[in-house]
Amino acid sequence: SAGCNGSLVPPTPGQWMGISPTLTPNWTNTYDDPGYYWVYQITSNNVFPNMYDEYIDNDSIIVHPKPNTQFTGDDEVCIDVLHTWDGSSSTINDLMYHPQLIVTWEWEAAEIIGGITGSFNPIGTGTSTLTHSFSNAGDWEIKLTCTSDNGCSRSFVQTITVHELPIANFSSEYTPACVETTVNFDGSTLTGGSIDSPTGTIGQWVWDFGDGNQWNSTTGGTPILGGIGNGDAWNIYLSPSTTYTITLTVTDGNGCVSEPRENDIFIAPAIQADFNPVTVCLNTPTPFDGSLSSSNSTEWTWEFFDSGTSYTETNTTPTTTYTF
Repeated sequence: SAGCNGSLVPPTPGQWMGISPTLTPNWTNTYDDPGYYWVYQITSNNVFPNMYDEYIDNDSIIVHPKPNTQFTGDDEVCIDVLHTWDGSSSTINDLMYHPQLIVTWEWEAAEIIGGITGSFNPIGTGTSTLTHSFSNAGDWEIKLTCTSDNGCSRSFVQTITVHELPIANFSSEYTPACVETTVNFDGSTLTGGSIDSPTGTIGQWVWDFGDGNQWNSTTGGTPILGGIGNGDAWNIYLSPSTTYTITLTVTDGNGCVSEPRENDIFIAPAIQADFNPVTVCLNTPTPFDGSLSSSNSTEWTWEFFDSGTSYTETNTTPTTTYTF
């Protein structure tokens, strides 16, 4: 007969095993070490206690080794993100005259709720490597069971924590914005709308401003833009009459990266001020017309210099008058 180390092995009916007498003809024994074992049986009765018989089975019991199951991988992972665990380091010891081989790898997972581990469910089989994502945050147990070609198996369990993702969000100073002017963006958790996960604090902001410029709060970016470590950033757009898509992703202390957050911004052309020169008569109201300024102008500011003094006024229409 054959069995696995650490498992109960029944001998042939009619034999007993152990170190003390027993009244039953059948017995089971747990072998701690693999190898070859011969069963030695002594049979006696209560009527004639000095009369007994001995028996040694010619066929040895083969106790096959169990696999040395183990695997490596992250114990801190992010929700809905694929991670890999590697069980290729699992081994099995050879037995003289009987080479051993691992033939199956079975992966299972169970969610831990309130300190209680739930039922294990299959998440992978047939390969020593597991690639899997978890859709629920919290604590989980991953179990790998390796089975040999002789049917001996052993499991290894690792507890992991699945973290929720942070949330990226931001606001801009204004949209539309003007070409060749600094546009400020706020992606902070205080005023910009980004949100820490329940178990992690955002520590990195990565901006893509849509014009080829990028800014990483950890590594920096191109010269005409910038940012600081609290989620603020800024950029200068050089092409007018264009809509740009700004993208922000954030990373927290658990290494979890948010889903990208996108917003559009329109860059308006620069404003050009102009007016027709007029003939000015002293002490006479003189009209001035700024209609030659950019057609998208909404505010006109005039400044008149007269005898060492200046006068400024701002209107919502392009015309005004002044008396010199």
